[in-house]
Amino acid sequence: MEAGGPRRAPSTTATTPFVDEEGTVVNGGYKSSKIRSVFCGKPPLLSSHVGSESGGFEMSNAVRRRFAPLSFAAGLLLGGTFVVAIAAEASTAATTYYGCLHKGSLSKVGVKAPTCPSGYKLLSWNSEGPQGAQGIQGNQGTTGATGQRGVQGATGPRGATGSRGPQGATGETGPGAAMFTSSGTYTVPFRVTQVRIVVIAGGGGGGGGNGVAQSGSGGGQGASETVVASVAPGTLLFVTIGPGGVGGQPTCDAASFGQPGSASQVSTNVEILAVASGGSGGLGPCDPPYPSGGAGGPSSATAQSGVTPIGASPGQAGGSAPSGSGGGTAGVAGSGGAGGAFGVGQGGSSGYAEIIPS
Repeated sequence: MEAGGPRRAPSTTATTPFVDEEGTVVNGGYKSSKIRSVFCGKPPLLSSHVGSESGGFEMSNAVRRRFAPLSFAAGLLLGGTFVVAIAAEASTAATTYYGCLHKGSLSKVGVKAPTCPSGYKLLSWNSEGPQGAQGIQGNQGTTGATGQRGVQGATGPRGATGSRGPQGATGETGPGAAMFTSSGTYTVPFRVTQVRIVVIAGGGGGGGGNGVAQSGSGGGQGASETVVASVAPGTLLFVTIGPGGVGGQPTCDAASFGQPGSASQVSTNVEILAVASGGSGGLGPCDPPYPSGGAGGPSSATAQSGVTPIGASPGQAGGSAPSGSGGGTAGVAGSGGAGGAFGVGQGGSSGYAEIIPS
């Protein structure tokens, strides 16, 4: 062994080094560095790092100085094969080194493979082996935290206009509006110059009756009119509601006839703005035995300056005997009274009026 080389390990009875389970060369209680690469040859027994008295693997000082970062671990005889174990202590780079081995001496060490003379063994160490097979997939990691909410996108284009919905229910009467079921007055509110007026006349009374074969007929329904009138604020309007006609008596004279309904109107102290005529009364049972019902009130359109007629409707006639129903819907303003079957005919309904600023 050259002077200045690594010290020899103390001689023991068992001088042959061995490799433990962690890949460490051990000889007589002395451990070298971790093995990185192992290469096989045929010389006798020892390395320059772990000594033995039976022979050795010699390395020149020039080789040691050149590859100072490397620690040469051991040579050992396993089943007649010489194993060279070399460990890299100072460097972790996977650089492949080469050398020529002959009779325990390593020469021509470098990072390029040399041409070894006849009888020499070419060795290499720190070389990377082939890539191993892909390992099994690991367990799925835990779900990460929810990221921040992104910015709101731009407003989309306006959609097409939908179909028109059904008309809603009529709202409550606004300020200044008034409804009349009996006569009264109305003062035009401040700043109001136009009003909408609706008038319905009273219905005729039903004729009296004195038996199934001698029933009275129904009274006629009162007429109605709607107008828009120009007015001055503060003007006083007079509202007249026509009462329904009285029903006829169960006789065979004129008393059996139902009485006509009265007209309804709205007027100033100068002119009539709207008017509707009452329905006729039903006839009695004796003339003729099955008389026709009373006529409905005739329609009339007011023709006054500053008044615009919107609509005028005549009343519905009363029913003929023996059923004798009154004209219009029973119980509604202006409807005619039903004819009597065994007694007095039913009276007609009173009229109605409403005034709404427009």
